[in-house]
Amino acid sequence: MHRFLSVFLAFSLAACSASVGANDEVDNTRVQERDGDDVQQDPYTADTTFIRGDSLIVKVGYSGGCQNHFFTLVSEVSPIAAPVQAYDLMLIHDANEDMCEAYIQEERSFDLAPLKTSASGEMLLFLTVYGSDVPLSPALRYQY
Repeated sequence: MHRFLSVFLAFSLAACSASVGANDEVDNTRVQERDGDDVQQDPYTADTTFIRGDSLIVKVGYSGGCQNHFFTLVSEVSPIAAPVQAYDLMLIHDANEDMCEAYIQEERSFDLAPLKTSASGEMLLFLTVYGSDVPLSPALRYQY
């Protein structure tokens, strides 16, 4: 059984909240191990990903509007041989049993600082939606 290094959001935003802007603070996160088989997952879409400073920004869309929604970024060191450290990242959505049907689109921000382990000062990030084997975009290069 694989052990995952999870970057958990330590906050909750109302489902109808505004997008994270360039001047907004990064969400607080904490690093914790988690079993890959023990995951709550609800549907969502993600279409835009980029790195701003030490934050991974992901534009997500999901149905809801009545409860707080939580996103968890789970990472595992990639088995891909590369000159720089690589991580496979998976974004997991917990809708908090929200049965409302409004379609919410927003940017979520994840602190990448806990992943800074490479002495080279850079890493490659491969982000996939939970349940999919295909990365959302080409590898993102995170330099610090």
